Amino acid sequence: MMNGNSLFMGWGIWFIPIVIVLVFYFIYISNSFSKKIKNDVSAFDILKKRYAKGEISKLEFEQMKKDIQ
Repeated sequence: MMNGNSLFMGWGIWFIPIVIVLVFYFIYISNSFSKKIKNDVSAFDILKKRYAKGEISKLEFEQMKKDIQ
C-alpha cells in the first residue's frame, strides 16, 4: 500500500536522526569552544586587571610581575 513517497522510506529514515545528532554536536562544540576562550587568561592579564582596579599598589604589581615571569 506504500507508494514510496513517504519521508521515512529509504534514506529518509536516517535523515532526521542525523540532523538531530548534528545539531547537538554543533551545540556541544560551540559551548566547549566558548569555555576555552574564556579560560585562556594569563596570570599577567589577571595581574594587570587587579592593578587597573586598584586592588594592588604599583610596588605590589612590579613584585608580582617579577614573580610570574
